[in-house]
Amino acid sequence: MKSLLCALLCSAALAACASGPAIAPAPVLDVKVQTVDVPTPVACVDKVPDKPALLSDQDLLAGSGAQVVDQLWRDHVQRRDYEAVLEPIVSKCAAIPVAASAPAAIP
Repeated sequence: MKSLLCALLCSAALAACASGPAIAPAPVLDVKVQTVDVPTPVACVDKVPDKPALLSDQDLLAGSGAQVVDQLWRDHVQRRDYEAVLEPIVSKCAAIPVAASAPAAIP
């Protein structure tokens, strides 16, 4: 009985060794090329005007009452002039529709 059991186990082991390793099937790749419109920013400004040099809080605290009023008025005028230059630039950029941008290349 022992010899029969041993023979069955040996024949099963030999049959398993003779079959060889299983080869995995190649993966299936399904590649689709699609064109996707992606809104991209468009440069609408050639040059941004230089920001005026405005006074800091320490500069204002160091002056007397009349000097501070004069400095604040000067800062107000500089800021108003700077905003007058920026407004047409910003309105020109805001007028560009998003759909007019070119589609981006997809790597």
